[in-house]
Amino acid sequence: ERFTLGPCLNETAPFESARALLLDGHEVAIWRSKMTSSYDRNWIEVLPEAEDHIFRAMNLSQEASDAYKNRSGMRTAFLRIDKNAPRPSIREHAASLTEKCWLEKVPDPEGSTLGFQAELWR
Repeated sequence: ERFTLGPCLNETAPFESARALLLDGHEVAIWRSKMTSSYDRNWIEVLPEAEDHIFRAMNLSQEASDAYKNRSGMRTAFLRIDKNAPRPSIREHAASLTEKCWLEKVPDPEGSTLGFQAELWR
């Protein structure tokens, strides 16, 4: 209930938009959306002052807030990705909606007028 979406900040380009995400009326992030030929992409861009607004919303004391910020190196150490870790296997499947069945082979991707570059997704 305390989070709301603000109006569109700007139409950055055709098929793209940006809206403010507000916590108690304060901007904490920007919700960005980009429509492509394959699917819509949505992501959140956290604003630099977001932490302070979140701490105030939680009624966290200034001392506790400062202690949390001073341990940022410890927090990010646990978020690092081990690039040598084994990667999951990914299998592609395709279905024909008109024939209502699974296809034996995934068809080659096709481009579109929206500038979708299929080779980037393989």
